[in-house]
Amino acid sequence: MQLGTRKTKPRLLYPLVLAELQNTAPQLHAVCGRENGQVYFSAIPLSESVTVMRLLEGARDIPGFYGGLLLLTTPSTFVPLPTRTPVLAAPDAVVDDIATTDGQAEVSVATARKLGFLVEEAPLYSTWQFRAVLPLEGGFCLCKGMLLVNPNVQGILLRDSCIKVRWQAGSLVHQQDICNFVLERKQTQC
Repeated sequence: MQLGTRKTKPRLLYPLVLAELQNTAPQLHAVCGRENGQVYFSAIPLSESVTVMRLLEGARDIPGFYGGLLLLTTPSTFVPLPTRTPVLAAPDAVVDDIATTDGQAEVSVATARKLGFLVEEAPLYSTWQFRAVLPLEGGFCLCKGMLLVNPNVQGILLRDSCIKVRWQAGSLVHQQDICNFVLERKQTQC
C-alpha cells in the first residue's frame, strides 16, 4: 500500500463491515515499510509467523532483523534449486582490510546451466542479483548478493557477507522457502 512519505502509517487496517455484505477479510497488521512510504501488511501479527520468528532468532541485531524482513518483501522471480546442489560458505577475501568479495557468491557452470542462466548460444555479459533461502551446513540461511559464474566451484559458494541470517534444521520453516532459489537477473555495467 502506498501511503506517501509524510503521512502517519496505520498499524492496523480493519475491513469494512456492512450488515448487508458478508465480509470474512481479516484485519491487517503493518509489517514493515520503505523510505518511499510503501507499507507492507500481513493477515497475522509478526509474532505468529514461524518464518519471521526464525528470522528474529537468527538476526545479529534489530537493524539486521528489519533488513531481513524487507529482503523477504523484495519482488523477484522464483527459480527451483536443483536437487542435491551443494551450498557452501566461505569467508570473504580481504586485501588491505577491504573485503574484495563483499556481497559476492559464486556458482558452477553446471549449476548455472541447470538454473537456466547459461545457454550455449548466448554470450555472458552480466551477473545476477539474488535473494535466497538456501540449505547450509545443517540448517538454512537467508542471503543476498551478486551471483558470478566460477568454473572452479561445485554448486554454490556463498561468501559470509552474503549471509544475512542462519537457522538450524528442525526449525519450523515453510517448506517452499527451502525449495526455492530466489533470483532476480540484473544487468551489470561492464
